[in-house]
Amino acid sequence: MPPRKPCSPGHIDNGDGLSELWARDRTTGKVHQYTSRKGTDEFGAVSADLTVYGDAAVRSASLGTIPAGTYPVPLSNGDFEGDGFADLHALSTDGLLYEFPGRAMQNGSAFGEPRLLVKIGTPWNECETVEGTHTGGKRSLCGPVLAKFKALGGLTFGHPTSDTVVAPDGKGRYIHLKNSAGAEDRSIYWSPDTGAWSIQGGIRNKWSEMQRESGVLGYPTSDEMVTPGGTGWVTTFGKNGAKSALYYSFATGGQPVRGGIYESFLRLGGVSVYGFPVDPEAPTSPKAGAHQHFKAVGASAVTTTFFWSSGTGAWPVSNANRTKYSAENSENGWLGFPTSAEYATNNASIRSDFEGGYIKWNRHSYTTTAHKPNDRTAHLRTDLGGDVNGDKRSDLITVQDYGNDTTGLYVLDAKPDGGLAEPREVWSSGARNFNAASAKWATGDFNGDKRADVAALYGYGDGHNAVFTWFGTPDGGFNAPLASWKSGDGNWWATSSGTPVSGDTDGDGRADIVMMYNYAAGDTRAFTLTSRADGGFDGVRASWYAAPGMW
Repeated sequence: MPPRKPCSPGHIDNGDGLSELWARDRTTGKVHQYTSRKGTDEFGAVSADLTVYGDAAVRSASLGTIPAGTYPVPLSNGDFEGDGFADLHALSTDGLLYEFPGRAMQNGSAFGEPRLLVKIGTPWNECETVEGTHTGGKRSLCGPVLAKFKALGGLTFGHPTSDTVVAPDGKGRYIHLKNSAGAEDRSIYWSPDTGAWSIQGGIRNKWSEMQRESGVLGYPTSDEMVTPGGTGWVTTFGKNGAKSALYYSFATGGQPVRGGIYESFLRLGGVSVYGFPVDPEAPTSPKAGAHQHFKAVGASAVTTTFFWSSGTGAWPVSNANRTKYSAENSENGWLGFPTSAEYATNNASIRSDFEGGYIKWNRHSYTTTAHKPNDRTAHLRTDLGGDVNGDKRSDLITVQDYGNDTTGLYVLDAKPDGGLAEPREVWSSGARNFNAASAKWATGDFNGDKRADVAALYGYGDGHNAVFTWFGTPDGGFNAPLASWKSGDGNWWATSSGTPVSGDTDGDGRADIVMMYNYAAGDTRAFTLTSRADGGFDGVRASWYAAPGMW
């Protein structure tokens, strides 16, 4: 079926209150009417019967002919003249807006002769002669090309090297121009679908390499524009409804972005987020798809690759996640094609999703890990409880092991309804400063301020231990940790110590820590670390003993 351009003249028939639809055949120019009718859906509700739009019989009759080559886009606002007949209006390729007045069917047409409403553009029969230093004589410029030339500043923009030329496709028009130094580096191109636009410099050079308007990009749909941040330039293009662009920067040269990758690139932030393309789109293999590399402004190497497949669409993979994805054989590995852009998680990570799993990069530990969809990470968390902000509701405190000897503390605030708020990161050790797996954890009010604190017995693996305390603050966070008691080398093996338990063992209003210690000979001893007013701990003292085999 030939392609059709629809428009609606509103309700014009049969008193059902529904708008009719007109569709103009882009090949023959014939206008057909689809008369709406009411129907009933499966639930008994009255609605429009959409099957009428598939009625082939409608296409055997015509309301008249509006030539598609002269009037590319016909539209209707209904009865424009108020005479009881719906009218059409259309912009001609000469930039003139015409009305086709509706009437009773006459000589096979429900439309009268076209009537000029207004001159919007410059018609092709309007020409002017231009002559300048580098034009090589007088040049005749006409229609929209002339209008664009004048809009750009005339000879201050460039010196035409020919009269207006018909493009090889027989539809478009163009002129080439020289700059003030006499170098031909710019053009103006026009087509009935895109209008007249200029193209110049490195973008023009790349477009010429790609066969200009006859290539995959088609005609320009904009003048050259400065990209956000002022670091480059871009010109957009269109061909058969497909949109694309050529980007240029001094670091990357001119490169095209098109199709699904172009749509995704724009939607997700474009140059401001991903920088400039460094190469054209290329196919992936053996899995069918496409990919294209981008480099952030100021970066020395590729920072993002967009991947596209028919099943997933186009998505970017950036920075450390991109490096890990490449190590896992990219789209041909177990992860498959990406299915999301990067997004932040609740545990200080940047995550990218894929068909077969996900990748996370942690901004504190700088580690990147790939996961199957059902991977569990509960072993990396230690959950504690206590009233961190002093509002008399117990909050959830979570110790998060980021890997690479890096740890974070989170608080999930208790709400008045008994639920919990979203996690808040309140402390991070920084990379390679604290290994959560080397610590045993407890909570309690160690400084007597009615807010929960966190304590960790940290084993260094050589019999040397220390206690660190994080004090709760009124805003529900924690101060930097205080290091208090230390065991000395070879005096306390964390692997022999039980879980620290907190409680006020001496009745001074501050929580203390008690731990059971298991000796190699089989005897057991309880040790107490008594808290001080500053929340630190005095030296450990033995508080109970059981002989071998007695506990």
